[in-house]
Amino acid sequence: MNDFMELALMVSLGCALDYSIRPYCFRKWGGLLMFFAGWGTIFIPMNTLYGLDIGWLSLVLIITGMTLFSTRRKFEKDQDED
Repeated sequence: MNDFMELALMVSLGCALDYSIRPYCFRKWGGLLMFFAGWGTIFIPMNTLYGLDIGWLSLVLIITGMTLFSTRRKFEKDQDED
């Protein structure tokens, strides 16, 4: 699989996770887990994992984790709208 296809696949999976995970707790802890897992994959001595490039995988994990954590209250209703 070439780099463009790998990156497109991983980004589309990251976007799907961003829109499908709605509860605050899952977005918070899932985001933290993905963020630190992304930093952890940088130190793996292999170049590929199941045919996917580790560099792209760690980059997408870090960005998706930051997005989930920073927008963890995205689907909560505002209390001021009552």
